[in-house]
Amino acid sequence: MTADTLTEYAELDAFLHDRRYTRGKSVQRKKLCNNTWAERLDEGSIGIRLHDTDVVVWVSDHEVRLNADGWFTATTKDRIDRYSPFYIRQNGRWYVCLNRSGEGARYPFFDGITMVKRDDTWVPTDVPDLSAEDAQNRMTRRFIDRAMRGIGDRPLTNCPVCLAWKAMTPELLHKHILDHVITRDISVGMVSMSIERRFGEGHFQTMLWNARATRRVSPPGDTITWLERSALRRTLVDILYVGAITSKHGRRPVLPQEEVCIPA
Repeated sequence: MTADTLTEYAELDAFLHDRRYTRGKSVQRKKLCNNTWAERLDEGSIGIRLHDTDVVVWVSDHEVRLNADGWFTATTKDRIDRYSPFYIRQNGRWYVCLNRSGEGARYPFFDGITMVKRDDTWVPTDVPDLSAEDAQNRMTRRFIDRAMRGIGDRPLTNCPVCLAWKAMTPELLHKHILDHVITRDISVGMVSMSIERRFGEGHFQTMLWNARATRRVSPPGDTITWLERSALRRTLVDILYVGAITSKHGRRPVLPQEEVCIPA
């Protein structure tokens, strides 16, 4: 049995019962592909686990729960497409579609969305109002554009909190970086974080920036290359946008709806 695409509860159940590669035993957990496992959960449900997140949970053959836990990445999207009857398509935000082309009915994706099968048609149990998220992202984009405009005309500041970004949760980092962007205060730590998230800790570009940044306490903005500016903008989008929008590097903050508001 191939594990390339298993889009039905019965197929996943049969896959876990397949004894050919498990020494004749039916198992509770079996690898599907890279960092991805099918596993039996409570009360007969079957989960598709990517790293530490159950991105797809088959509660039964007519109920499926989807969850990215803030990891709105191409890999998460691929696993949902391959191991559920749905397809994730993008138009600004993620949408749950019932066919590969994205035509027909589609529903805004949010962590924990539950799809149920009624009269041979999949529909969500709840469709929340996500207008607050969309409004905040539009306002955040304006703040990012304003912060990036004229970055070469003012010096970068020093912020020890930004340098400790690895120790922050995505939610705490979101709040801290948002304060910087609103006040147009771009720090050395923000650029260092962007370069490392984009290229990796041991990459030549990261080491080059670190060498330049340590030569002077506050590198002026005009020393930032176009590649570093691009990484900074991409990182600001990844950190500050909320909701189900593709994140290139890292986990997007998961904020309760009551905490989603337009920055003042």
